[in-house]
Amino acid sequence: HEIWNLMKAEPYQGYPGSYLGASIAGEYCEVFVDGDFRGIYALTERVDRKQLDLLKNNGINTGILYKSEERTDAVNLFEAPDYDNESIFWEGFEIKYPDEQGEIDWEPLHGLIRFINESSEEEFRIQTEQVLSFENFADYFIFLNFLFAEDNTAKNLHISRYDENSKWFLVPWDLDGTFGISWEGHDLQLNSKILSNHLYQRLLGVPAFNSVLKNRWNEHASGQLEPIRIFTLFMTNYERLENSGAYDRNEDRWPQNGDKSAREQDLEHLRSWIQHRHTVLDTYILGL
Repeated sequence: HEIWNLMKAEPYQGYPGSYLGASIAGEYCEVFVDGDFRGIYALTERVDRKQLDLLKNNGINTGILYKSEERTDAVNLFEAPDYDNESIFWEGFEIKYPDEQGEIDWEPLHGLIRFINESSEEEFRIQTEQVLSFENFADYFIFLNFLFAEDNTAKNLHISRYDENSKWFLVPWDLDGTFGISWEGHDLQLNSKILSNHLYQRLLGVPAFNSVLKNRWNEHASGQLEPIRIFTLFMTNYERLENSGAYDRNEDRWPQNGDKSAREQDLEHLRSWIQHRHTVLDTYILGL
């Protein structure tokens, strides 16, 4: 999430201080319950209307925020079945705002998925830039692939817009499986796979989107996502936890999780992973 915040685009036009796709901040903490050590946790903000500066519901126009939680055909953006505005859940999505009874509205998301699926190639090429924030969606494609977040291609996403006249944007969530670790906690080998979904398969056929994608990558590649800078972010957190003794307390409680030697091996793997994914993206995006 810290990396995503580094990548965010310029303030959204008409919304001073609001950034497309701004994410959460957090701090590490150690948790004790009745004196019993429970481990290291991350205490974070929530992704909600206030966090994203969405337009508050005024009865006429409102910001809207959905969250994808399960892999369904709707979440994978393949189809848009009928919806029920009496429920905060629909086909693997949950509406996060507005979610009060009588304010729930699935039609905007339903319409977006229908547009993604039913528009012709020409309609999609001409209209999609008016529907989606290209900068935000380009950033998310880069983010998804740089982290190799396999479990975040469709689910584990917040889909939002500031009001009914603004473009859709994405906010990531639940980034358990990233940087060479699967969501189940397994080590992954270095690979050159490019992650995508049904929407990106269409977007990558739009020249205007590819142009934005290349521009965003050129900016990030030697800036926010330069390998040494990303590895330094990890080392800052690592050293804070190491020097505070938090890792030692964690190891004393759960020795099967590995010791300092294992952690240092993981850091070397991480360094290689970051450099490799940077090279993979550079080759792929500039070759579009």
